[in-house]
Amino acid sequence: MDQETKDPLPADLAGLHAEASALDAEAAPPPVDAQGQIIAPVDYTEDAKGLLDIIANSMEAFWPSTADVLTAEKRAKIAAPLAKVMEKHDWSLANLFGKWGEEIALGFVVAQVAVPVATAIRKDRAAKAAVEKATETRPAAPAPGASTPGIETAPDTSSTAAAGFYKKA
Repeated sequence: MDQETKDPLPADLAGLHAEASALDAEAAPPPVDAQGQIIAPVDYTEDAKGLLDIIANSMEAFWPSTADVLTAEKRAKIAAPLAKVMEKHDWSLANLFGKWGEEIALGFVVAQVAVPVATAIRKDRAAKAAVEKATETRPAAPAPGASTPGIETAPDTSSTAAAGFYKKA
């Protein structure tokens, strides 16, 4: 159909019009950014999956039990509607965090390893302290008959003549 008049094109022109439209679509230059770089089309579904993975992995670093809740299957179910919202608002992983995107992404990645590393260090320190406590030398018990300053003890009668008397009694 002719777009201006809405009248059908003659048969010989309809084929030519379709070919011309196809050539125009092929010849259209790809979109470019301010620096002249070609802008790749956004795959909102993949971006939604990626965003959910970042969120789930970051939460798991702080709260390990969330891994049981935010499974790959559940994230996949959330990704489809999230992708539609991201497309509606033109949110992508490339532009979601604006000019601070790289720094924010680094923060998410560091958080995913920082908490488990801190937990591992805590466990190592606790294990080392337990080993040290188990192997630390305790003061030897005083020899029989020896007195400890400040502590009064009963006389040792095991080596005296009276020892026999006490044993018989």
